Amino acid sequence: RILILDRGEVAVRILKVCQSLNIGAVVGFSKADAYSLAVREALKMQKTDPRFGTAYLGDSPTRLSYANYKGAIDSAIAYGCSAVHPGYGPTAEDSKAAQAFIDEGLKWIGPSPDAMRLLGDKVNAKRLAKELHIPIIRGTELLKDEKQALRGARNLKFPVILKATNAGGGHGIKLIHNEEELHKEFPNIFEQYQGVYLEKYIPGKHVE
Repeated sequence: RILILDRGEVAVRILKVCQSLNIGAVVGFSKADAYSLAVREALKMQKTDPRFGTAYLGDSPTRLSYANYKGAIDSAIAYGCSAVHPGYGPTAEDSKAAQAFIDEGLKWIGPSPDAMRLLGDKVNAKRLAKELHIPIIRGTELLKDEKQALRGARNLKFPVILKATNAGGGHGIKLIHNEEELHKEFPNIFEQYQGVYLEKYIPGKHVE
């Protein structure tokens, strides 16, 4: 039996795959998602197969429900689940959450905590790719201050991208066209995030 720790279309897809593979599944949900399609489908399946069902995770804020992995562990154990599928939810890239599930004897259907820790830091991920001879975009190591950033930008040649190492979803990233913009944007990004670096900008492309 699997605890599905996501919502929306992703939760529905995981639920239906579990059914097709003859694997029981419990859909975790927050107060806001109590009448969602995933919850309704799980309850419908439960009528003919008791291995399916739903588990209330907590109130509507994500931090109190889907991201609350300690509460999710309790739900998984209470509902007799042996594995957790995070989908694309808030725990999907949380190495601490993944490790906590594993430590409780639950199977984690996703990347290992070690892989998330390594690849969750962009500079470390690029360093690993370089060691494996995988082509990467030119960039700097972690920057200590604005002077180092300016030297790096001049070496790479403008335009460049100023990036936070541990951000995602478009956060902690700024396109920098010249030295004036670097002077303006660097302090904000540097103070807000744990580490920043520069990368050569490739016009018209979004490169992961």
